[in-house]
Amino acid sequence: MDPTEQRVNDLIVQGHWAQALSLIETWPEQPFTLWVRANYLLQDCGDDAGAEVLLRRLLASPGCPDQVHLRLGKALHGQDRVAEALHHYLRAVLACRRQPGAGFEHAVNAYGLACLELGLHQHWLDVLQRLDDGLQPLPMCAYLAAMAHLSLGQWRSGWALLEQREPWFHRQDGFSCPFWQGQVLEPGATVLISSDMGIGDFLFFLRFVPELRHRHASLSLVLLVPPALKQLALVTDLFDQIVTDASQLSQRFPWQLRLASLPALLGVEQPDHFPRAGYLQVPETARSAWSDLASASARTRPLVAINWAGNRAAESPGLTVRGRSLSLDQVESIQALHQVDLISVQVGAEPGVLQSSLAHCCHPVQCRFDGSDPDLIDTAAVLSHCDLLITNDTSVAHLGGALGCPTWVMLKRHPSWQWGEEGSTPWYGSVCCFRQHRAFDWTGVMVDVDQALAVWLRDWHRRRGIPESPGP
Repeated sequence: MDPTEQRVNDLIVQGHWAQALSLIETWPEQPFTLWVRANYLLQDCGDDAGAEVLLRRLLASPGCPDQVHLRLGKALHGQDRVAEALHHYLRAVLACRRQPGAGFEHAVNAYGLACLELGLHQHWLDVLQRLDDGLQPLPMCAYLAAMAHLSLGQWRSGWALLEQREPWFHRQDGFSCPFWQGQVLEPGATVLISSDMGIGDFLFFLRFVPELRHRHASLSLVLLVPPALKQLALVTDLFDQIVTDASQLSQRFPWQLRLASLPALLGVEQPDHFPRAGYLQVPETARSAWSDLASASARTRPLVAINWAGNRAAESPGLTVRGRSLSLDQVESIQALHQVDLISVQVGAEPGVLQSSLAHCCHPVQCRFDGSDPDLIDTAAVLSHCDLLITNDTSVAHLGGALGCPTWVMLKRHPSWQWGEEGSTPWYGSVCCFRQHRAFDWTGVMVDVDQALAVWLRDWHRRRGIPESPGP
């Protein structure tokens, strides 16, 4: 192998596809160059359709490597052609199983993610059981198995498997304290609680802390939490100390109890044994900071909060929350929104609602909210003034549910397990679920929300004796 070939192979191992491509641009087309070009389009450019074309040409070549099926599956998955992707993932699983160490768990993982997106929860668990021969441990698959059990309402088995989620949630703070693994909570002990998952998960699992307090009243609870959650955690009055950096801890701990481990520790069997709303309260000081939002009694139009996207960087085919976000254009298609006063609580790299066709509906506070540093306590305070929240599946949906704010959440056909597969969620009493009729198609959700909002508006005006606003 000449030095250039060796350099290209080294770059491929490191995942530097653009650099590898720059070294082979003058090489004649062959399976190897097709492989590099396809991976560059797939991994670096997010061009799933372009990668598919090259991978299909590669698939037709003699001696096609088994990894092509895995990459083609990802290219199809990224185009929402998940059933087709499933076929290629299975081919990759079978091929890699014959070659230990050749990406077997990666292929199984991809198959599991596709199964969850298609609602094939029991099938995925059955496949895992058939693959479990003790020869190849699959630590990353345990988390996906937990998602399947929880989606099926198999709570105890789901919580137990959720404890094996560490490969999916890497430490961000460099804190090396080991995690709780079933240790007894000694009376009077000081316990360090941490949050290793997303903001929405923090809000969801917060409901279990009062029960921990009830069963172990003598414990002192220290919470290690990202800065964005500190103010919200403070107002719960559930913790004896809250820190945002491990260097702020005044003592060493033998282990830390992750917030999402509480259901396993408490032996949670049924959702209705825990608060479904109102376990998070907004203090009056935070509410008064947004007092320029008209009081409910003074309004002639309802105040509706909207949110349409989560962290899009976390929505790749390699993660469990893919496809949960909408576009602002889709939200604009909800015609009944033109008959309300709007406040967008959307943050992040998204187009501003003030540049959309809904700008004329926006409350004057919108400019101040958009211009402020995003803090969840402010979002909570704004929601506490609103008559309704309409959002996609992101942390704002959990915030609305935890506050007990009337919340409509727009969901994928097979969403995250907290929302269930049909009907209303068993975890939040104030949340109404609007689900895709067909996987990956938001059209039906937009129609359903528009019609429901029109009915809700008529009822809102009738109860207040206020004439309805004219349409757009």
